[in-house]
Amino acid sequence: HVIDLIVDNRLKDIYTESDLPKEVGALTVHECKEKFEFLIKWQGKSHLHNTWEVYHFGNFPMETENDLQKLPPLTSTTKGIKRLDNYCKKVLIDEADIINSPYTTAEDLETMSLNNERIREEWEQCKQVERIVSSQRNEETGKLEYLIKWRRLPYDECTFEDSSMIAKLTPREVSLYQ
Repeated sequence: HVIDLIVDNRLKDIYTESDLPKEVGALTVHECKEKFEFLIKWQGKSHLHNTWEVYHFGNFPMETENDLQKLPPLTSTTKGIKRLDNYCKKVLIDEADIINSPYTTAEDLETMSLNNERIREEWEQCKQVERIVSSQRNEETGKLEYLIKWRRLPYDECTFEDSSMIAKLTPREVSLYQ
């Protein structure tokens, strides 16, 4: 798995807002990784396959190819992990600094909350089929797959998806394609 981007975040169940630092500049990348879960968009996969993941600290010795399969999704060796560090700095730490600033007003916080909600809604639209572009048989499984153009995304982010899943998700688009 390679991280394409970090879509969203949420506090782990064991933490509450009161567990976060209350001073400007106090939240660190390490703390972000420790206290938050992250919604990950994986390279080569559509947003339908985004997963909530937690960061795993520690060393994971790699002795065989099978060890690679057992690795937790988010570790220091995950390809694209720098994107998580950057997300922590540019989103979580910046937001924490705004929240903790003595100059931030209630209106500022409301605006930030509404903006975050708007962004979440936009990401949800990326799970909606705009149209079926093409189809093919998967060489390994023999199953029919549709090449999907996703709403709000450019054509270079089209992905092949299992036809039965797409038929359940959007039967109208399947009948238009056929």
